[in-house]
Amino acid sequence: MAATQVRKRVLEDRSQAWLGALAVLTLTAVIAATTLLTTLNLGKTTYFADFLQAASIRSGDEVSIAGVPVGTVEDTALDGDHVMVSMKIRHDVVLGSQTRAAIKLSTVLGARYVELKPAGDGTLDGRRITLAHTSVPYDLQKLLQDSTNTFEDVDAQRFAQSMQLVSTQLRDVPSVLPDALAGVQSLSQVIAERRDQIAGLLRSTAEIAEILGGQQADLAALVNQGHQLFGEVVARRDAVQRLMEAATTLVSTARDITVGDHAQLDRLLGDIRQVTAMVGDHDDLLRNLFQAMPLSMRNVANATGSGPFLDFALPGGLLVDSWMCAISGRAEQYRWPERYQYFKDCE
Repeated sequence: MAATQVRKRVLEDRSQAWLGALAVLTLTAVIAATTLLTTLNLGKTTYFADFLQAASIRSGDEVSIAGVPVGTVEDTALDGDHVMVSMKIRHDVVLGSQTRAAIKLSTVLGARYVELKPAGDGTLDGRRITLAHTSVPYDLQKLLQDSTNTFEDVDAQRFAQSMQLVSTQLRDVPSVLPDALAGVQSLSQVIAERRDQIAGLLRSTAEIAEILGGQQADLAALVNQGHQLFGEVVARRDAVQRLMEAATTLVSTARDITVGDHAQLDRLLGDIRQVTAMVGDHDDLLRNLFQAMPLSMRNVANATGSGPFLDFALPGGLLVDSWMCAISGRAEQYRWPERYQYFKDCE
């Protein structure tokens, strides 16, 4: 009997419903594991800091050292008459026994962060920064105490007299004051109605500030180049002054020509127009002249280009042989060897 071959099951043979459920369960497990790892803050150490007040610090705010993020705020809790802030900080960050912590503002909109300044030897006792080594943006209790001390020095009777004097002066205020107050009210309404636009303007300003911060190196190079440019201008102050004086003289001369000598300039332009008109009227003559001129100039160049004399050809018919023989007869007497050969031919 022939042996039957069993085919292995492939992925397409399995139920698509089971495959989909398995994929969903796998994805859910991965997300849950990621969330769990994030929640456990693995690789981080919990530190505590005591502050006089919370100063609007909340969970998730940044913890930094010298501007570099090293952790986040985990929780805030009331501990007696002060607030205890717990922070998750990286394991590689070492905080000495004299480490200081401060709550500071990160933006003008009121965002906070905790700034750490590591100091001292050893480690923090119980990983906790005490009140003596922390600070907040403002101390409400101290502010109220200072206000109380300030108001204790106020003379109540004299203050009442001042208020009475102010009320007396306000009786004689002209009717323009209500209009001014109405204008202030209208302005406040406009600001309230356009608060979204104002917020957009502030966001745009923040983006511009961020761009300028990113281009800080280019701006520094531009300022440096401007400094060098002004340095060259100062170093060549005399040359620049002479240049400005020359430019002033040029402008003055041009003004005198175009304004002071306006009549002469008009006459010059009229003469130029007459010349151009005459050239246009005798266009055919000029064309013929330009065509014949090259031949004449070439003949003149040929006649004068052989040396410091004029070279030309004269027809022999003008000088008969008898006359030439008579002249060449004197060649030997006047030592004209070049003419003596012609005299021998005459013989």
